Amino acid sequence: MPIIDPAPAVARRTVQVLAERGVAGPPRGGPAAGTLRILTTGAAATLARQIRTLLPAETPETGQLAWQDGRLVPAAAAPEAATGH
Repeated sequence: MPIIDPAPAVARRTVQVLAERGVAGPPRGGPAAGTLRILTTGAAATLARQIRTLLPAETPETGQLAWQDGRLVPAAAAPEAATGH
């Protein structure tokens, strides 16, 4: 029984849909687009220190999120934010 790997077809279709919607990334081998942004529900300052250790060549933006009414929101928008779900 032959095994059919659908991954290449799925990848081609994904590229096609992203291009149709105008959200495709840069061509392979092209310049990287976008930036790295890392968010946490913990302490953003602690995360920033850890990132500098783990990714010394990167300086990603870090930020803090909080749970509010079952959704993640920027911590500044949730004054009474709980850290649990």
